[in-house]
Amino acid sequence: ALPTVYAHRSGAPPVDFDNNAICSSPPGKPGHDGDFSSGDGSYHIALLDGDQPVCEYDATKTYTVAIFSSGGNVFKGFVLHHNAGSHTVPEGAQQHDGADCVTHSSRAEKAAISIPWTPPASGEVVFTASVVREFSTYFGGGSIATTVVEAGSAVKSECQQVATAYTSMLATSSTTTTTTTTTT
Repeated sequence: ALPTVYAHRSGAPPVDFDNNAICSSPPGKPGHDGDFSSGDGSYHIALLDGDQPVCEYDATKTYTVAIFSSGGNVFKGFVLHHNAGSHTVPEGAQQHDGADCVTHSSRAEKAAISIPWTPPASGEVVFTASVVREFSTYFGGGSIATTVVEAGSAVKSECQQVATAYTSMLATSSTTTTTTTTTT
């Protein structure tokens, strides 16, 4: 008898090997053997207003939710869950089970993923993710998360830390080195 092989080139399966829903908060294991790697792998979730990270939202605006690495690590897969608001599925992603979950549509390497998001009228919104760097190296289980609040509410400290990481990542990626060659 041949063994069962799971290949997830077109997104996360509905349930993991333990029969837990992938689209939950936090998202379940991505259907790969083993356990989550420790820590967050330098992966983060940021809410962006244009290209600026924010921790408060205005219900009349549309934002972008970005999964990115402050360590320059690429990833092949992801599952993003949010408990409120709605998203538009971008290219390179697909709707997963339920209206509050999106996953990758290919296992091509990604430096980041940006998902358009419309906030609810009010309340606290928690974004959680699982990120797959390689088949047996994946992070999540609650370690990749951020919480945003409606304008005028108390901002969560983890959101401020992610905003700082995103700003630093942008500064690092936009720095260029200029070399001048002189010939005589």
